Amino acid sequence: MNFQPKSADTKFILPDSVKLVNHGISEFKTPIVNTIVLSQSITLPSLPNAIPIKLKNDIKIRRRKMKRHQKKRLHKRHAVLIRKEQMMREKKEESKLQQLLEFWKIRSESWDPVDKVKNRLHLARRSGYYVDILNTKGSPFSKE
Repeated sequence: MNFQPKSADTKFILPDSVKLVNHGISEFKTPIVNTIVLSQSITLPSLPNAIPIKLKNDIKIRRRKMKRHQKKRLHKRHAVLIRKEQMMREKKEESKLQQLLEFWKIRSESWDPVDKVKNRLHLARRSGYYVDILNTKGSPFSKE
């Protein structure tokens, strides 16, 4: 909306006589003064800083409020179903965690650190690394 000063048009003419259609003979006479003229024109006050109103934002805000209201209503109506779904979701997550825990438990129980070290030493000896801790006779690293 743009508020600009406007002057009101106050000059208008009333008709002299009007013939009634249904009553062909009778006439309606108007008063003698048929023009009204004001001495000064009327001016509407204008705002110093006219800011256009942005209705688009208001519509967006109303839509957001309405969606929030509808969401609250829906949640209130279906609170039992929503709670049930949430419980099922939590139950499913708990079962997955239990399966994972069982998997890691079995895996950790089957792991033998002695076998792991033996396998590593075997691979190292095959690659050419050998350490004689006890300094036994006949080893390639004995100082004899």
